[in-house]
Amino acid sequence: MSAAEIELPIHAAKETAINHGLVPDRCEILQRANTLVLRLTETLVARVVLDLDGPRQGLEWFGRENAVARHLAELGAPVIP
Repeated sequence: MSAAEIELPIHAAKETAINHGLVPDRCEILQRANTLVLRLTETLVARVVLDLDGPRQGLEWFGRENAVARHLAELGAPVIP
């Protein structure tokens, strides 16, 4: 995936953070594969799925992702589902 192709996912991650009252002060790419992992602040990391045709699709995967987010939130982790 080219640099131009990841501009939209990066923009989406930043806008999601802003819409939840968080202000990104950086955008470090921590992982760039099927999932794009970005550090947006010292303590905020965002994951964006890039491989829409791969295994990360469908209700089963989405349900698991939400269960993980709920579990982390219950433990006090700052989570934006």
